[in-house]
Amino acid sequence: GKSAILTALIVGLGGKATMTNRGVSLKDFVKTGESTADVTVKLRNRGVDAYKKDLYGDYITVEQRISSDGSRSYKLKNKSGDFSQIQISFCIIVNLLIPLTHGFANTKS
Repeated sequence: GKSAILTALIVGLGGKATMTNRGVSLKDFVKTGESTADVTVKLRNRGVDAYKKDLYGDYITVEQRISSDGSRSYKLKNKSGDFSQIQISFCIIVNLLIPLTHGFANTKS
């Protein structure tokens, strides 16, 4: 449950597969027999620090497509834009996250 959500957020926001402790490559997240997997993350875009609110509105939807060869692509739903600029604006530095997984937590007790 919670670990799957955290994994989806990490991958959906551009993180590396190895950060999740659930795969060594992005292709590990593509279901066997499928050619792609999709992850969608909806970011709240409100308040004084909203990013280009006139263009994106109250939410920015980021869609990541992972291919069975391990490559990834993204698009901003119904908008064009630079995801890296949105990451900067939202202070998203996903590769610096350190998820506390069950396996890791159990080895430290």
